[in-house]
Amino acid sequence: MKAFEFDHRLIDSYARFSRSFSTIRSEDLKSEVDRQYDAARRFLQGPTVDDLVDSGDLDEATGKIFRFESGPLRLYRHQAQSIAKARAGQSYVVTTGTGSGKSLTRTSSARSKM
Repeated sequence: MKAFEFDHRLIDSYARFSRSFSTIRSEDLKSEVDRQYDAARRFLQGPTVDDLVDSGDLDEATGKIFRFESGPLRLYRHQAQSIAKARAGQSYVVTTGTGSGKSLTRTSSARSKM
């Protein structure tokens, strides 16, 4: 199993586990709790690694690594922005929530500068 698929499966498993402690019978309350769970891990989507390879922002070899079996990894917008800043030699700070891929922004920026 690839690391990114494992990450998504782990998050989904934890969400199922954390929801298993109670059953919400009130439909309006259940809808709101479901909405908040779904919104809690959403970050603005950005381009795929293939898009960034096509634009020249990522090396072709990088695009071959960051993939799911079903296709290219889609980055979050802040990840793509950090790659663009690093490619331009600009400084940047990434401040987003847990699980947003901040570590990947450091990795991509370090590689872009080499």
